[in-house]
Amino acid sequence: INQLNLKDRVKLVGHLKGEDTYRFLSSGDFFVLPSHNENFGNVYLEALALGTPIIAGLNTPWKMVEEHHCGYCVP
Repeated sequence: INQLNLKDRVKLVGHLKGEDTYRFLSSGDFFVLPSHNENFGNVYLEALALGTPIIAGLNTPWKMVEEHHCGYCVP
């Protein structure tokens, strides 16, 4: 992030609870959880439920988001 001078555009967040979680997930343009093989990732569901599109890895069970126009699966 620092090498690419993205610190004003990328936010890494630690553990959130309750309303802070929902406020955070609904505030972004999209939600990304980098993973090569996430088995499910409930946080994806939480983001989608709040209307935030997701970006998931190809080897995750989220390929259907592209069909439903609510996210992308990327390598």
